[in-house]
Amino acid sequence: MPSKYDISQKRPDETDEQYWKRPLFEKPGFTTVISRHQGSVLNGEPHVHLTPAEEREFVKEWEAITKGEPMLPLSKFSDLLQKLRIKLSKDLYIKLVDENLAELNIEEELTEAQCRDLYCKVYAAPVKHGPRLRKAAGRNDLEMVKEIIQRGCDINTADGNGHTPLHHATFHGICKDTIKLLNDLSGKDGVAKLVVDAKDNRGWTPLMCAASNGFIDTCRELINCHANVKEENLEGRNALHVAAGKGMDKIVKMLLAGPGSSLINAQCVRGWTPIFDACLHSHEEIIKMLLKAGAKVDVEDMLGFDCQKYVEPDVWQKCQKN
Repeated sequence: MPSKYDISQKRPDETDEQYWKRPLFEKPGFTTVISRHQGSVLNGEPHVHLTPAEEREFVKEWEAITKGEPMLPLSKFSDLLQKLRIKLSKDLYIKLVDENLAELNIEEELTEAQCRDLYCKVYAAPVKHGPRLRKAAGRNDLEMVKEIIQRGCDINTADGNGHTPLHHATFHGICKDTIKLLNDLSGKDGVAKLVVDAKDNRGWTPLMCAASNGFIDTCRELINCHANVKEENLEGRNALHVAAGKGMDKIVKMLLAGPGSSLINAQCVRGWTPIFDACLHSHEEIIKMLLKAGAKVDVEDMLGFDCQKYVEPDVWQKCQKN
């Protein structure tokens, strides 16, 4: 058994010069690199294992459509899929069903086991395909998004941070088309209703994320999808708070001109209204807009301070003059 040495001590076979030149710790090396932007994450088809609940649902529908018969004609497999809330386009049926028949040694009829295997080839289980759906949504890959949802993946499936595909689509300014597609697929052909105001672990909705990044077209598309501007995160802040604090003047202007006008004096948990956020970061143009829209300057936060406490006097004076 080899001897173990303290790496901070000189080794028996080392010279003094080697010891002093040797790093105390070995340089770490990469074993796996996962990129947020390269296509490798979307490549490959994960193998699906049915959960007990999914297995029970499959057996229930299998028994209903076969009515006690041991085999299912291949022509009725699409009917079984529809009962399992999967409606494939013609091209997708050829890709996922017809091309797998030879691999599963299926000719004209399917046993229950063969049918289950073929179903697992088609079904995009959220636990396996959820990461693919969210990644595709963030890349504005419309074809991939549509395919995975058609295959039964939950349109609202969230990651560990609570981010849904809609959240991922709002993190980038190029995904307006994905947002429209998700809304168009919502509630149709067995697809669940899209939760436009889904909240992540911090209570942020997709609209708040888009407002924070200044993506005005994305914000408009979300509002067209009936996003509620009054939703609040865990801090009690709404989209107008977020946009005002980040200096997103175009977003602030759009919200004030529309349904966000009622949020002008909404207070968060700490008692701040949107003008507090704008004052803290000295966003002059936004302060002027909020004042013009009727922001109250005598509102006090939990510390008993009004918004003027958080802005430089010269900046406040400039905003008052205009």
